[in-house]
Amino acid sequence: IISINLNNFDTSICTDMTGMFAGCSSLVSIDLNNFLISSAINIGQMFRGCSSLTSLDLSSFSGTNVQYMDNMFNGCSLLVHINLDHFYYRSVIRMGELFNGCISLVSLNLPNFYTQNAQYMDKLFYNCKNLQYINIENVINSYSVDISNMFFGMPQNFVICYSNSNAEKIDNEIKYNPCRVKDCSGNWKEALKKYNVNSSTCINDCKINNLYEYETKCY
Repeated sequence: IISINLNNFDTSICTDMTGMFAGCSSLVSIDLNNFLISSAINIGQMFRGCSSLTSLDLSSFSGTNVQYMDNMFNGCSLLVHINLDHFYYRSVIRMGELFNGCISLVSLNLPNFYTQNAQYMDKLFYNCKNLQYINIENVINSYSVDISNMFFGMPQNFVICYSNSNAEKIDNEIKYNPCRVKDCSGNWKEALKKYNVNSSTCINDCKINNLYEYETKCY
């Protein structure tokens, strides 16, 4: 299977979508514009191993009942763009290894990624070796039990935006010294264009407070 159009696919009462497209290694295009997951509880491993997908638009995904989404994009090695603009999953408990092996991702902007009850986030960005920027301002929360190896295998000088409310947990997990931005209100896309964060633009242990300081202290 190379292409799938699910525009008229009624999934409004489906509760378990585990591994729905898992192993579709030749899948290049999938239209999910009208795909409903409103009743889904488990969407784990949904796209696992879809190693030919380059883009996913999940802006229509709204799963207030979803509890399990671990390994959802694991092994999507060619995935360059993913739209998660309306990802508001207040019931999610497990989301470990969500982007494991997404080696083509360069940036992930997740300001609307509300997962305030998620407990297990281990290996979330595991081996995303080209991921230069992540905004996880609303991802980590006080309920997070396991965020072990969350950033393992990422570039040592990646830029990370996160809030002060979860700073201690993240600081304890990061094993090296990326550029840490604790105010994500700046225009991060313009910042990425202006600064090649894949080179040595960030000095060691650059714990800065906003993108202005990133500009003045790290370049």
